[in-house]
Amino acid sequence: MTLRIVEVVATLAAPLVLTDEMHLDGLLASAHPMCRESPIGRDTPVTALVSPPLSIMQLSFGGATVRLCTVADAAQSAQLTTSQVVKRRDALDIAALARPIHLGLGPGKNRLGRLPVVVTPTLTWRAIGDRRGIVRLAKRITHVGTWRAAGYGQVVHWDVTMHAVDDPESVLVRDGRAQRTLPASWVEDAETVTTGAIQAPYWHPARQGASIVPVGARCTLRAAIVDGVRHAAHHEHQVAHRKRHGAKREARRSA
Repeated sequence: MTLRIVEVVATLAAPLVLTDEMHLDGLLASAHPMCRESPIGRDTPVTALVSPPLSIMQLSFGGATVRLCTVADAAQSAQLTTSQVVKRRDALDIAALARPIHLGLGPGKNRLGRLPVVVTPTLTWRAIGDRRGIVRLAKRITHVGTWRAAGYGQVVHWDVTMHAVDDPESVLVRDGRAQRTLPASWVEDAETVTTGAIQAPYWHPARQGASIVPVGARCTLRAAIVDGVRHAAHHEHQVAHRKRHGAKREARRSA
């Protein structure tokens, strides 16, 4: 049987600011209409968090459910540098304030800061799922990373392709290292186990309580997880997933 994964490549026109790992499912979820219609904050209760249907397949084992995708991988030529950012109120800002502020002290003080910036021509993700569904959401995304309003992380092109592979489990562990945050119960051994999130939105405080293997840590997947990933990567299973996903989408539109 043919085993397939999806490769997603974003071509960037500007450096990006990354403060955390960028999982593909979290990125696509942020572009989904259900999430854009219901914006959330750090104080949003977990019961109000929206989990939109995505074209990335998921695997459940040991009480944990994880989307089969990686975090962003920069090009080999990528460089880490810093960029200066200025926080300064102009005359119009000051005129609109309800009361005077001190530009040399307190919250109104002018500031010069530095941002950690990654200079890379591309970002690459790998996933198991429906290519067309991933394309539909990726095309909605024009900037990635943080400080997007300042122009960082501008995306000029998305390239989403299917590839036949022998090791689809590489979307979770590749060359012995975790390619995304993994439940600690999914691995036989790991050099590091900490707490964090395994589901989007990964930044939300309510998601931070899981026992995880962090991105980049050396680990070995359990045989049951490898079997589950390989099952999901079969072409006929991906076709069935696409049909179910499409049927649910049409049902939502009709409703």
